[in-house]
Amino acid sequence: MIVLIAVGFFSTLAFLIAETFYVVNPFIELYRLQDLSAFVTFITTFLHGFVFWALLSFLPIYYQSVQKLSVIQSALALLPETATLIPGLLLIGFVIAKTARYKWILFASWAITCIGTGLLALLDTGTTTTIWIVVNILAGSGIAAIFAGLVFASQATATAMKQDFAFGSSMLHVFRSCGAVCTLLT
Repeated sequence: MIVLIAVGFFSTLAFLIAETFYVVNPFIELYRLQDLSAFVTFITTFLHGFVFWALLSFLPIYYQSVQKLSVIQSALALLPETATLIPGLLLIGFVIAKTARYKWILFASWAITCIGTGLLALLDTGTTTTIWIVVNILAGSGIAAIFAGLVFASQATATAMKQDFAFGSSMLHVFRSCGAVCTLLT
């Protein structure tokens, strides 16, 4: 396992060096990440992908091993978290569209996510269903708000740097996917 991680790390490093110094038309134009806002947006996207997929990957294990739920029941137990995504995305999208502000939503949603995922540490064999449903709703609400906020942040960063939206949108998916992969490696 450690060999695969090391090979992946060094392959990525070699790719980034080649993209920076040797390729005429780079696949990822790394100079665009020199802006602090863009860098923070994409690192935050990486962390968001890591947390989101960690919850989706490891909560079913908790439900099956600690709460003794079946596979179907553990999938249903994820509904409080996943069902908050679409309404949360819609709500945050409308709020950002009306206020034209997104930074406070990102800060608040990260705080909600940290509180919700932190409360997951309190779950044990004696935790009632009501408690873990409320905790999952809290974590899911924060994660949903981050999804929407990061899209607006990447577009704002692209606009400020006089770049196209395609780069910001594509890099969001690249960094979120990298976060997901790192989650699965842990």
